[in-house]
Amino acid sequence: GTDPDTTRNLGSGWGSLELEAFYKFQAKTPFLVGNGPLTEGNNITFIVKPILSPATVHIETEVQWTPIAFIKLLAGIAGGTGWHLGFMGIDGLALNISNDITNTERGGWAGLYFVGGTFQFDLAAVVPGEWNHFILSATGKVRYINYSKAGEGESWYWRADGGRNFNSWEYKGDYVLGWQPPWKVNFIGLVAEHRFVLSPDIKNMSTIDSGGWGSDFHHWRFGPAVNIDLNKGHGLTILLQFRNGFYITEETAYARWFQNWDATGNTYVKLDRLALAYSWKF
Repeated sequence: GTDPDTTRNLGSGWGSLELEAFYKFQAKTPFLVGNGPLTEGNNITFIVKPILSPATVHIETEVQWTPIAFIKLLAGIAGGTGWHLGFMGIDGLALNISNDITNTERGGWAGLYFVGGTFQFDLAAVVPGEWNHFILSATGKVRYINYSKAGEGESWYWRADGGRNFNSWEYKGDYVLGWQPPWKVNFIGLVAEHRFVLSPDIKNMSTIDSGGWGSDFHHWRFGPAVNIDLNKGHGLTILLQFRNGFYITEETAYARWFQNWDATGNTYVKLDRLALAYSWKF
């Protein structure tokens, strides 16, 4: 079997290059504050985050309510548009519905709507001490993604990805396990992302067990991460990320359109990328 992404990736051995710039505005206000240790920090947080990449522009909004110290309830809306970058061979937002790409529909609007929750735990809240910040965070979101030009069962590109998106419900999970020491390196740990389709019509469209292109596959990306405090609000996060995937037959590995792939039923885990994220808080 063949890893389909290996046949079409451009970039170094450390993975592809991704570039984006964003500004994150965050406002927090106390809400339903109690007197006990579990409710004295209750609040609502509002987040607005415009994001620009070479092929897309979009804005993310989110509301977070903390009703008790270890729980956050989440809801949000995001939306944006994209364009074609011919010299890079990528599409920010476009249909991906056939092998023929001469008259590909592009532009329009992509939207994302979600609800979810976060469970968070910090050992230092139970055993006080600056060396005791061993943290656990698990976020789960149910979200609906939609492209204005896509019909029922039609796939599309967003943010120059693999073009395997559908107007559908999906699950997105983010998990963190780590330690926050009182050093310049103020986080050392593991992070993981998990995503799979929930809508039955898309999930069962072409399953791995049926030898299809993997509509029911659970996608994971995971690996170690460190964060470095660079002073005066500047920071650098370094992630070494691995991902899982599934092999497809040699006969279909070079098909341009993913819906022509035939899965072998075998899976793999491989190095995905080395990611660097610079931040500046002011």
